[in-house]
Amino acid sequence: MSERFFRAAALAGRLHLRDIRDWESWDPTALKYHSEDEVRWLTRVGNGLHRIARNIEDLVQAVRDSKNGRVSVTIYVHEELLGEAKARWEDMQRDLYQSPLAARVSNSAAALPASR
Repeated sequence: MSERFFRAAALAGRLHLRDIRDWESWDPTALKYHSEDEVRWLTRVGNGLHRIARNIEDLVQAVRDSKNGRVSVTIYVHEELLGEAKARWEDMQRDLYQSPLAARVSNSAAALPASR
């Protein structure tokens, strides 16, 4: 059986999944899988902004490399890394949506007058 990969993006040291929005609940059935042949082709035409994560080390390195970058890196994550990807995605949600800064932004938005 062919290996399968789902798409993610590394940006600013965080993992974002392409098929599950950052603010949504975890739903692995929303992930679209790509064959190894398709992933190889996409990484060839991706101008270096595409990586394949076949193991945890590949995934960790891609996310770490994005920390200082100004663009996102598309990562094709092997299906066996779903649990690791979920943990990193939950970390991203916690960082972005439950941090003190996120709470301040949310409170500031709530204090704005309603538009008519």
